[in-house]
Amino acid sequence: MKNTFSGISSGVISAHATYPSDNVSNIELIGRYDLTSVDSKITDEWIRSKCGVESRRFPLPGEYLSDFAIQAAKGAIAEAQISPASIDAVIMATITGDYITPATAALIQHGVGAVNAGAFDLSAGCSGFIKALITARSMVESGMFKNILVAGGDWLTEVTDFTERSCFLFGCGVGAAIVSQVDDDLGFLANVWSSDGSGADKLYIPAGGSRLPVTAELIAENKHKMLMSGREVYKFAVQKQAAMMSDLLKLSEWEMPDYVIPHQANLRIIEAGASHTGIPIERWYTDGIRNFGNTSSGSVAMALHDAKAKHLIKKGDNVILFGFGAGLSSAGLSMKQAY
Repeated sequence: MKNTFSGISSGVISAHATYPSDNVSNIELIGRYDLTSVDSKITDEWIRSKCGVESRRFPLPGEYLSDFAIQAAKGAIAEAQISPASIDAVIMATITGDYITPATAALIQHGVGAVNAGAFDLSAGCSGFIKALITARSMVESGMFKNILVAGGDWLTEVTDFTERSCFLFGCGVGAAIVSQVDDDLGFLANVWSSDGSGADKLYIPAGGSRLPVTAELIAENKHKMLMSGREVYKFAVQKQAAMMSDLLKLSEWEMPDYVIPHQANLRIIEAGASHTGIPIERWYTDGIRNFGNTSSGSVAMALHDAKAKHLIKKGDNVILFGFGAGLSSAGLSMKQAY
């Protein structure tokens, strides 16, 4: 059942993705950061068995998030066959923007020539791109806006502590999509989201905000890098993805989706989702975690592009997207693929 606001249907009409140049294998990562000194168990085979990551992308000097987001956005605009001037808003989901201020979305707005668009960032970690899509949906279905450029991406190298055991999980990348009005039988159907601030310290960056400004001492202690309570986050992710899938299937009146695009956090989490829901693993997108690692806000955005490019999804398919992570937060969408 489609729960639109005003009889207007909206959906994703294009998507594109880009990623930085340095393709880093597990073996190269281990050597580059001497990870065996962090934990002697860390090997290529061990990383693959723990989370499914085989390689990830890192930026070379001079490669910045906003520049790659602009590339992804230009690709999405071209595929949608709209003019930049017709874009009403730019939303960038990220936790690693180029600057604290201005918003990275403003750099994208200028870079693509969206001269009539307002622009703002949305910070919700690994659920950020989904929450940005839900926000764009509400804007289009209100009737006040027509075309929304939604991007999601992170340069996690800049906030990863490579002396910490879970550093092998993370990579960098960015995707972009255009949300617009679509035919009534296509587009977004249902959405769910949640946050639980009691778990804020389970995945966070202690220093760098107004509560704890960065100092030389804090940098020496790596307090400007991500801290994650791995077991707690894993448990939250497994529980939330099962609950979201159940809610979205019920709201959409589906027994089973054609395809699922989850946040690419960890292959074991995705496999747990397939097991708990009874949806075959073949219907779950997993190439992102293998080839790019966990790219946080970029994860689902990049996966949406890749799944379409590889013909894993086609127009009219019943597709579920969802993400979960820092906050602790989660968000999910069901949609009939609109292009």
